[in-house]
This record gives sequence, structure tokens and C-alpha cells, in this order.
Amino acid sequence: MKKFFYPESIVVIGVSLKRINLGHIIMISNINLGFKGPVYGVGK
Repeated sequence: MKKFFYPESIVVIGVSLKRINLGHIIMISNINLGFKGPVYGVGK
């Protein structure tokens, strides 16, 4: 359960660089809130 609640990295599905969407907001929020590991955005 530790890896679930304290991940070393995060992947967010549905991120778009062309417009603001929920995936983009989640990704930016995790970065701004100080998540220390890599945050990967996957989108089209």
C-alpha cells in the first residue's frame, strides 16, 4: 500500500498541450504542490 499512497512517479492520462483540460490541471497541480518525483503527461 505504501507505493500506492506514496508514489515515486505519476503518470497522468489525457494531457493536452494545446488547451487546458482536466489532465493538464491535475499534472500542473501535482507539480505546483511540490511532488518530488517525475510527473509524466500522456496525451494526443
